[in-house]
This record gives sequence, structure tokens and C-alpha cells, in this order.
Amino acid sequence: RRHGERRIASWAVSFERLLQDPLGIRYFSEFLKKEFSEENILFWQACELFSHVSEHDKKQLSQMAKEIYSNFLSSKAITPVNIDSQAQLADDVLNAPHPDMFKAQQ
Repeated sequence: RRHGERRIASWAVSFERLLQDPLGIRYFSEFLKKEFSEENILFWQACELFSHVSEHDKKQLSQMAKEIYSNFLSSKAITPVNIDSQAQLADDVLNAPHPDMFKAQQ
């Protein structure tokens, strides 16, 4: 019980700790669903997975980049995230995807 309390208390110290903890992500996701902003954690998770794809796996990078863009960033996105105009991506960036391409938006 004490371990669990310390674990949860650590999330208040650092948002990064919450995002690194599967339980923290689950609780945060539930909170965002209630706030009607679940797309934010879904986008973050997709970007995290994307950032771990090898830069040499061009096929996987391209496929995942297109999914992230179409699901969250395009004007026709299914679950659009609200990002500032400085972080907007041009459609042509999908032609040369790389693991860090969504860091600014994330």
C-alpha cells in the first residue's frame, strides 16, 4: 500500500514520471476521457511508439507517420489534437519521415 501511495505521489512531482508509468497513463487516460480530450494521450502514445522505430525502417516510419498525421494532425483528422500554428506540419514532410519528426507537436 505504501509503495502505491509513493508511486502516485511521484506523479505530482513530475509529469514525466506519470507518463513513464503504465498505471499513470491508464489513470490519466481515464481522466482525459472524462474531460473529452483523450486524443491528447493517444497522440502522445502514438508519437512515443513512432520515435522508437529505427530510422532505417523507412516503410514502418512512412506508414506510422501517415497514420499519426491523418488521425491527429491533418485538417480531416478523426481525432484532431490542438497544436499551435508554429508546430503545424506541411503535408510534404511525410515524404521523408524520421523518428523525431513529431517531437515539436508532442
